[in-house]
Amino acid sequence: MFPVGSKLHSDVINPNQNELSYTELSIKKNGKKETLRFVAHELHKLADGNLLEQLRKTHEPGEPVYRLMPNWYHLTAILSSPSKTVKGYDLPINTLWVVSPDSTIFKVDFFAIFAPETEKREWAQLSKSVFETIKFKDKRINRKPHSETVTLYDDKFYFNTLADYVIGSVQGIDSRDLSVHKLSAFSDTSKFELYIYSGQYPGNTFRQYEFEPQSAKVEDGVLFGKPTKWLLFDDDRRHIHIKEQQLPRNLDSLRMNDDTFDGIKHLVIVSSTRQGVTELSKFAETIRLKEKPKNSAK
Repeated sequence: MFPVGSKLHSDVINPNQNELSYTELSIKKNGKKETLRFVAHELHKLADGNLLEQLRKTHEPGEPVYRLMPNWYHLTAILSSPSKTVKGYDLPINTLWVVSPDSTIFKVDFFAIFAPETEKREWAQLSKSVFETIKFKDKRINRKPHSETVTLYDDKFYFNTLADYVIGSVQGIDSRDLSVHKLSAFSDTSKFELYIYSGQYPGNTFRQYEFEPQSAKVEDGVLFGKPTKWLLFDDDRRHIHIKEQQLPRNLDSLRMNDDTFDGIKHLVIVSSTRQGVTELSKFAETIRLKEKPKNSAK
């Protein structure tokens, strides 16, 4: 429950709808408007032990990590607070970790926007009082193989998911992305991710992992019923393996000169193992796409 007189600037947190969603809150303090942000993340993880002790091992000594409400309404909720902050960044106050009745885990980070370090204790108390009002809503992920249809900008994607596969979405500034993750134990730190970008400004994911274009192995393939070229990157030392669609060389020209161009679909696979890339590649081949009709020329 938010403080009386506060104003919300986005939907209340609902991590079941999106992988990442946030709520911004404005309150007045000494006549000055303060902005607070709650950011919810689906972790695609399953509780596989004592989460409280697992979190304490990942935090710095002396950082508070404690159970907020022991199994209240069938939820396990844990609060943690960072001891270090980076100057110039939004001030991180604390994080709520929640284990749902189906054993899936999500977290909510709380930030005070442009707030000084001296106000951290005050905001920590406020966020704790908000987190203490969390209530159980029947949020259960379908972990069985099933069919699922997701619509992005009137394009329909059809998935035949395997066991423990989860389809999610993330709203970007100029795009909306789909993601595929496989539920795994919280203690499992490996990557197993597939992303479909839909928009006009895709980027090369391999650069985020410090790969150079010339190190790619190029393969022909088919995706969404059309020929495509894949770029493959492998780094056994870092345990990073990427399979990414090659972007059109004339992308800039399409954006500037084609009145009917409304973006592209760009698929990327990232895994800690080559086996993971192979599994997700086979899954990608089964995804069907029904695109909306192209815009007519002006």
